[in-house]
Amino acid sequence: MMLEGERSTKLHRVVLQMGLPTAAAMFLGTLYAPIDLWCASKLGAEAVVAIAFSAPLFFILMSFSSGLSQATTALIATRLGGGKTEEAQMIWTHALLLAILIGMGLGILGLWFIPAMLKAQGASGESLLLARSFSLALFGGAIAFLLVPTINSALIATGDARSNFYFLLGGCVANLVFNLSLMSVWGIVGLAISTVLVQVLGVIGLYTISKKRGWALRGYFKPQMSIFKIIISQSLPTVINMLMIPVAVFLVTKQVAEFGSEAVAGYGFAARIEHLFSMPLIGLVAPILPLAARAHGSGDSNLAFRTWTKGLALALGLSLVVAILMVYSAPWLCAFSGLSGSALEHMGRYLFFAAITLPAYPLLFSVVFFMQALGKPVYGMWMGLARHCIAPLFLLPVFAFQLGLSGVWIAILTIAWTAACFALLFGLSHKRQLTKS
Repeated sequence: MMLEGERSTKLHRVVLQMGLPTAAAMFLGTLYAPIDLWCASKLGAEAVVAIAFSAPLFFILMSFSSGLSQATTALIATRLGGGKTEEAQMIWTHALLLAILIGMGLGILGLWFIPAMLKAQGASGESLLLARSFSLALFGGAIAFLLVPTINSALIATGDARSNFYFLLGGCVANLVFNLSLMSVWGIVGLAISTVLVQVLGVIGLYTISKKRGWALRGYFKPQMSIFKIIISQSLPTVINMLMIPVAVFLVTKQVAEFGSEAVAGYGFAARIEHLFSMPLIGLVAPILPLAARAHGSGDSNLAFRTWTKGLALALGLSLVVAILMVYSAPWLCAFSGLSGSALEHMGRYLFFAAITLPAYPLLFSVVFFMQALGKPVYGMWMGLARHCIAPLFLLPVFAFQLGLSGVWIAILTIAWTAACFALLFGLSHKRQLTKS
């Protein structure tokens, strides 16, 4: 990823060359949960319920993992853009150590709090026992879950988005093979161990690639608290933002539940389908983070801004195509779901509104990545607070009271597009600020 190439008229190619593998990797990442659910269904209904109860706890791991890796990518890319290679190496090494420490902390906390958190969700009986075993096994591999994206941050910062794609592609296959092998021995715990094993292999594989590229732990390394503070201050807002997403899911599910279990079933299945479509679009704008950070680090603020607008334009164009595809594939997706009656009707209606909402997500995340590239991750936290917590808390009941269940879907659409429009204006307003600086 050469800054000279980025300054050329082929900037869109640079964004696309990173965006396509990242989008494909994001799609592959969404397949892990369906694979686990499919394998769990072979163990019985209680195993499927147990994994559903464990999902919010697993999201805690993913929140810390995403927050740390995004922050590390931004910090490394900024320093590489400024020609500070040694500082970039130190950031990466400290981030790896921090990933190990946080992973250890989450693993220990999991031993104490997982049973209580599962009970708070309503888990009981056999489902509680299975969810507890599954979650504890996952948290036992917390270090690996944090190390994989943190190691990969150095590769992403230098323009390599393909290594992570190949890891996730191989990981999907390995996860299925490990699942089928281990669940016959350890049941649902085998599914968790399988996921952890894939992450351990990812640590080994990605670190080997990083080492060949010149990124390796140094024997003379001495931890510096000042560097830890820089990484934590950059990553904490993103972690908090990610942790707000389950709050939004809870608020929507709670509101939908007032219209019956059929509505919840339809929404739950449709939300997973929406996830498969939305995550690759977010992947398309993810290169904005390393590319804009390198441009910002080199002092070329205009290039940083153009990177954002170019990445956003490409993602929005493709999101319209994906939204149309989602609308036309909705009947087939509904038939594939196995749902019937009113649940099937609710699913189809939500997918229509979800397709209209779809282009808002790359717009929202593009600004979050852009601001993080500029060293301002707090923006994402405040946007997340407004979009995931405050707006749903007040608007969902109002729209549901006035328009019924369709009001819930309209409220989601309204919140997403209002936030997206605000994000666009906020991003555009930084062009003048960047020029002045």
